[in-house]
Amino acid sequence: MKELGVTVIASIVSLSERGKELAFLARSVTDAGADAIELTCLYNPVYLPNQLKIVKSSSDLPIFAKISIPVLMDEYVLNIGRKLMKVGADAIVVSDTYGPCLHIDISSFEPVLGSKNGSGRLSGRAIKPFTMYFTALLARELKTNVISCGGISTWEDVIEAILLGASATEICSAILLEGPEVIGRILDGISKYLDQKGETIGKLRGRALEKIRKRTFLPKPVRMGPPVVDAQLCTACGSCVRSCPVGAIEIKEGRATIGKLCRACGLCLSLCPVNAIRWS
Repeated sequence: MKELGVTVIASIVSLSERGKELAFLARSVTDAGADAIELTCLYNPVYLPNQLKIVKSSSDLPIFAKISIPVLMDEYVLNIGRKLMKVGADAIVVSDTYGPCLHIDISSFEPVLGSKNGSGRLSGRAIKPFTMYFTALLARELKTNVISCGGISTWEDVIEAILLGASATEICSAILLEGPEVIGRILDGISKYLDQKGETIGKLRGRALEKIRKRTFLPKPVRMGPPVVDAQLCTACGSCVRSCPVGAIEIKEGRATIGKLCRACGLCLSLCPVNAIRWS
């Protein structure tokens, strides 16, 4: 990989708390020419601070600590982040897969996955909202480098992570599903977006955090809406009409029309296949 002229971040892991093999692994990838090391703990982040000490003492490369989030609570995640910063993590990668989870074949009654108890982990686009939330949390509260990982599949996802304070992003599932060519499409999309906005990645980083911060001082929750329909994009497919829980949408003159019954729940925005509905 180094011969190709690309930056190489070597990922290492230990399943034990003491992580005896980590010193050897850290030295090995350093000697092999890695530019940085990502240390992952798989599914028990409690081990990570002690393991990070071992790796830091064995290599002078930047070390990125990748956490899993077994407990979806702000203070739990922040506590892990603070411990990693104290030890000297150069960045926190958020996050690993979520789980365990289970899927059964209803014909054979057998688990679909091959582990001993049939369980597995959840990854891909399904976990992206968690990735975005905890990226924002760590970037806002700890003022540290955060690398967003989990469900990032498009150039829009990358921009969203940057706006929430990410210093970088990682992509796996999209490459497995679409091939390595997806990286070129993502980079092209980012470049066009930056040109259209007249912005740079550095200027965009964390811009959404200020919007979030301002909301905390409001006397009541923000009420969005009502949504509006772009007549040029709407195809009158009717998906919004069928899904509206209060019957506020109907098709008139070849496009969807949102009436006074709308409660601004946002479901129609999520379902529109051509993105013809947006917040007013």
